[in-house]
Amino acid sequence: MSAPPAGPTPPFGSIIDVHRLFGPLLIGVFFNMILYGLLIAQMMTYYQTSRKDSIWIRLLVFYVLFVETANTALDISVMYQPLVLEYGSIPGKLPTVFLTQPLCIAMIACPIELFFIYRIRVLTGNKIIPIIFTCFSAIAFGCGIWTTVALAGATGWDNVSVSFQAATAWISSSMGTDLCIAAVMAWALRSKKTGFAHTDTVVDRIIRLTVQTGLITAVTNILDMLSFLFIKNSTFNFMWSNPLSKLYSNCMMSSLNARTMLKQDLPTHVSGERSNPSSSSGGGVGSVGKFVAARPFTLTKDSMGGSTFQNDELNDPDYGIQMNKITERFD
Repeated sequence: MSAPPAGPTPPFGSIIDVHRLFGPLLIGVFFNMILYGLLIAQMMTYYQTSRKDSIWIRLLVFYVLFVETANTALDISVMYQPLVLEYGSIPGKLPTVFLTQPLCIAMIACPIELFFIYRIRVLTGNKIIPIIFTCFSAIAFGCGIWTTVALAGATGWDNVSVSFQAATAWISSSMGTDLCIAAVMAWALRSKKTGFAHTDTVVDRIIRLTVQTGLITAVTNILDMLSFLFIKNSTFNFMWSNPLSKLYSNCMMSSLNARTMLKQDLPTHVSGERSNPSSSSGGGVGSVGKFVAARPFTLTKDSMGGSTFQNDELNDPDYGIQMNKITERFD
């Protein structure tokens, strides 16, 4: 009697380890859905407090909500198909919509990176750095599409490695772009310090927020890459990559929503009086000084013979944080 034909070889060896195959995937989907709930809460806060934003920012927020909603539904489908619809069968093939995971991350990460790159352009007035960073972001987006195409050619869990080169390039370029953006944003904001303790404290808070949000996505990309490279025969890296798009979205929304609190802490003006030593009474009052958050200022002479302290204006109207000129005249 001839032996029965052999069935398909299970992924990750002759014995299926459900914990290593579906465990990290399921945890990643859990993280994704938790962060989606947080994103919805941030969206509600945004639309209640930021009705005067530029139309392009509001459209960006709506676009992020649309793509993230679709991504959450697709993530649920990725787990529902093998665990429910194909329960009991050998999990050889990838879920039908599995290749949408890198696509959704790329579709979210690129516009959000461009949003922060635009803010670098506004804060620094420099055109070269934003152009370089835009190229980095475009490369990362292209590598994300490359990874999606590579996964489309994978026939099952056992040959997901066909996307190795594409995924490595994608994660590395995304990580580098996030770190560069965070570093330059922190430097640009630091250069806007005023010398006044109260406004400098607000600038420090913006710097911390910028660095923290940039590091969150960069560290997650690092963990994703390390898991992908060094933990073999497992889907452990998807525990980090599945919620990655939600991290980008929540970082952008937290940055937008933080403006309300920051503007409350930012003094609109601090007025005071300075004695005029040239007054005949010796105690006369000169002009009232108006101090508004700005960069360090310089002393200049005007046509009337008076002295004026003034500085340049930091203006980021789209983002909603504006620091006007400091000017004080002494007659």
